[in-house]
Amino acid sequence: MPQTQENNRRILGTAMALLSQIQSELDQSRRQIRTLKKQISKLEETATTDMLTGLKNRRGFEQAFDAELDRVRRGNSSGGILLIIDMDNFKGINDTHGHAAGDACLKLVGQVLSLEIRDMDTAARLGGDEFVVLMADTAADAMLSRIQSLIWKLNNLSLIWDGEEVRISASIGMKPYSKNNRAAEIFAAADHAMYANKQAKECASIQ
Repeated sequence: MPQTQENNRRILGTAMALLSQIQSELDQSRRQIRTLKKQISKLEETATTDMLTGLKNRRGFEQAFDAELDRVRRGNSSGGILLIIDMDNFKGINDTHGHAAGDACLKLVGQVLSLEIRDMDTAARLGGDEFVVLMADTAADAMLSRIQSLIWKLNNLSLIWDGEEVRISASIGMKPYSKNNRAAEIFAAADHAMYANKQAKECASIQ
């Protein structure tokens, strides 16, 4: 009988040691999984972020736009507004002051857009001096004053570079969208409106 009890204690001790080892390995695996998830999340964020301005890049914008249009189609969003923004004098800034000054201007525009959007909106730099703002789940008339404020700010920006003031201006095109609009149609309409705005400003400067 004592021998049986001793054997049982040994078996129980071995089982407890195995369980403790398994628990330790499980805890280690959970920590590794959490670390991997953080690394994946960081890589995904890097892949969708414009490193110069901190805004979304083209890929990040396309993901946000696709998700918003999917919400519209499912009735979870009433639609919104797409703004396309193009700096008017970016080539002149680069030619006159250098690319570092051009980068500083892009960063400044990015800062303005970051401050102007809501958490539900998306601001992105598509490349070069072209930006886009997606104002989700809202009507154009409800956002009119904010859009007007954004236009004013983007056309009254300046920075001091090597002791000289560098003025910034931008042309902007707007396209409200609903469940009846496709992504290509929305983007093309906003892009057309932006170029029309740019041409009107150029004509006004000549007169």
